Amino acid sequence: MMTFDLALPTFAQLVADTLGGQALVDYFFLRDVSGRLTLIVPNGALAPAAKEALARRAYELIRPYVDGDGLAVATPSELFDDRLVEPDNVVSVRVDVNKRPLRVRVVDRRMVGSDWLRAPTVSTPGRNRLAFVSLKGGVGRTTALCVLAADLVAQGRRILVVDLDLEAPGLGNMLLRPDTLPRFGMLDYLVEHGLAPVDDQFVSDMIGASWLGAGRGRLDVIPAIGQLANENPENVLGKIARAYLANTDESGSATTFADHIAFALDRVSKGRAYDAILIDARAGLHETTAASIVGLGANILLFGVDQPQTYADYRLLFAHLETLGHSTSAQSKLTAPLDTGTPTHVAADDFDELTSHPSGGNALPFNWQDILLLVHAKASTDVQSQDRFIDRMTELVRQTLIKVSDPLAKQVDVGPLANEFDVEWDDTDIDQVPVPAENGLNTSRILNDDHYASFDPLGRPDLLDELVYKTTYQPFIDACRSMLGLENAES
Repeated sequence: MMTFDLALPTFAQLVADTLGGQALVDYFFLRDVSGRLTLIVPNGALAPAAKEALARRAYELIRPYVDGDGLAVATPSELFDDRLVEPDNVVSVRVDVNKRPLRVRVVDRRMVGSDWLRAPTVSTPGRNRLAFVSLKGGVGRTTALCVLAADLVAQGRRILVVDLDLEAPGLGNMLLRPDTLPRFGMLDYLVEHGLAPVDDQFVSDMIGASWLGAGRGRLDVIPAIGQLANENPENVLGKIARAYLANTDESGSATTFADHIAFALDRVSKGRAYDAILIDARAGLHETTAASIVGLGANILLFGVDQPQTYADYRLLFAHLETLGHSTSAQSKLTAPLDTGTPTHVAADDFDELTSHPSGGNALPFNWQDILLLVHAKASTDVQSQDRFIDRMTELVRQTLIKVSDPLAKQVDVGPLANEFDVEWDDTDIDQVPVPAENGLNTSRILNDDHYASFDPLGRPDLLDELVYKTTYQPFIDACRSMLGLENAES
């Protein structure tokens, strides 16, 4: 039985066997919202008979994951879709062809979840945003955010906290008293902005001043749910159903959830000079998580506990993130047709170079290790457990997002050794070869503390006093300050 996981590798193998390896470099696959695949080729690239034969064979092998109408192999014009000439948000998917791992390009059309396809957004200088992410609830992610906010505010900083956990809102109830809850929340913004632009007054009415800002600094909060929604709770689920909708213009270009959030943060930040913006994402692999990880230009704090499900879940996340950040244009040879209907073969080394993970795993202007902080939450005092979490998470990252190769392999020319051993070495102009650090990833831990098991800062404000949280949270706070460039308090 053909399945989703088998369809793309089977199709890629068929293309390589029929047209040669170069075809996997020149062309790309379209996966529609139902999961069906089409090989996209330029006009005139294949002889009609060869194209029809390949489409027919694909249907025989891969149905129902290709259509039987002869369009398993098609041109953009045959699909009446000019967007396929120079498509956006192309992902690079690893498949096995001839028992070798290679990468093919895929344009993945989705009804929902399109933010997971975008190349990670590069932040503006300063990168003052921290996204708090976890794939399981109950790991103390939101509590850690509140503690960090309290610490930064106590040092005189201006902080904005944003609750993107629309379906399990909590920050508003923790950091805002009922009389300071703003009229609107982020949920209201997404619904209203999806219909028509909102004015500056609406944006101001999303921001509530927290009681934590009564000292030297200031803490502003954008809750998920505002006062108006609290007064009309029967409407909240209806709003949530509409909050994640993308808007599409006449050209077919979509404005996604991440776009809406990024625009909102830019508007809120304008003129307010926040030292840091702390974003609480929803737990799990949801659209809000995608926005926080790849759409907002934030440093990413990944929370987890030392349990098998933590590593299993993060393996899924990292495997997907590995497909992003490659060449974002799949046009390749679409504007330069290959007038052939016969296989074109590529040398094995060239094929590897063209279809393997480029740039050692990073085609982005930043490295993943620069923006990730792996947080061992609710850590025990058992050193073995602490080491296991860091080792397992680090290994998962290195297997996917950060490729480490021998730093000398490509930088030392051993060619002269091929014919003779006596080589006259010239060490006057030798490039210094950077050797990767043994770890190189940002890590931290938060010890399990029963005082924070039922975190209610309105009922127990002492939990956000430095004398109380310092023992448990200070290493985490120091790591966050370092990522934000806020190591030293203002005078």
